[in-house]
Amino acid sequence: MGLIATKLVALFLLALVRLVLGVSPLLIVRTLLDTHKRQVEMCVSLCLCLGGGVLLATCFIHLLPEVRSTLAASFLPAHRFPLAELLVCAGLYLVHLLDELVVAVAGVAAPGNSRVSPGASGAKRPEVEAAEEGGGLAPVAAGDERPARGIFVVLALSFHSFVEGLAIGLEETVSDVWFLFVAVLVHEGVILFSVGVDLVASGVAFAHAVVYITLLALVSPAGMLVGILFTGNDQTVDSHSVTVAVVQGLTAGTLLYVTFFEVLTKERYERCSSGLLALLVSLLGFLLMLALQLIVTMVRGGERMGGNGGGERREEEEEEEEEEEERRRRRRRREEEEEEEEGEEEEEEEDKGGR
Repeated sequence: MGLIATKLVALFLLALVRLVLGVSPLLIVRTLLDTHKRQVEMCVSLCLCLGGGVLLATCFIHLLPEVRSTLAASFLPAHRFPLAELLVCAGLYLVHLLDELVVAVAGVAAPGNSRVSPGASGAKRPEVEAAEEGGGLAPVAAGDERPARGIFVVLALSFHSFVEGLAIGLEETVSDVWFLFVAVLVHEGVILFSVGVDLVASGVAFAHAVVYITLLALVSPAGMLVGILFTGNDQTVDSHSVTVAVVQGLTAGTLLYVTFFEVLTKERYERCSSGLLALLVSLLGFLLMLALQLIVTMVRGGERMGGNGGGERREEEEEEEEEEEERRRRRRRREEEEEEEEGEEEEEEEDKGGR
């Protein structure tokens, strides 16, 4: 299966699974919340911690090394400046800024976030205050707030989902597509499920909840589609690689923000009764993705070593050397052209001065 076909299959599966996981709480959790409220909340919290570990591994073990290698192989001049790390930090601060703007404008944060709403004189949202007192999710006080709250929840989560889908669409090998697909599916699937639980507990009308979940479920596939179209355009190899590396670096920063600001800290201090349990579940998610990365690395190594006693590997190394040499030639050609242009400008200035 080719790369584009793999991405399209992953896109379809991502949309389907997200939709199922988002809608299922609307059908089955309503009854469970009445009888096993605490157990449902604990299960969702631990799943989110698992997803946090998955995203942490994805950021540091997969995306960051990929950004470094792409930038190192590009036409950018050699340097020791930590450009990849700077891109990650820029992505983190960018999404942090967007989150704060959403909260400042709408006064509503993501599900379960006990952030103070602007203009509330220091008071927490009614549903959060009730959740803290009663030990769980609680319906909002005013029925008129429910549709608006659902809309703002979708808006607050849509950017994260879009960027995570974009990261899958930007991958350039089949194994990388499936690696990131698993990571995003684990995290986003749990997020969709928890949003469904939150909408049920908040008393949002069933029809409104289905619309919100459907829109949110399709955001990641939309991001994937944008990534597929982006990687399939006709840019030059160098400019294309650098652009992809920049976007992936910003994406890694987004995942880092989601991991620490929206998942691990919140689940550790607000929902999960045991911080040690949250830590262990998060570590489990990290180790699962580490194992998956090791498998991907071994598969790539096996593919390179296979056939004619490593002949394919030698061919790949020769191709990489040829590409690197071509980059050097292009770089030298650009420098020569710049020198020629400077020389022509100097000659023109001398001619004008002589006249």
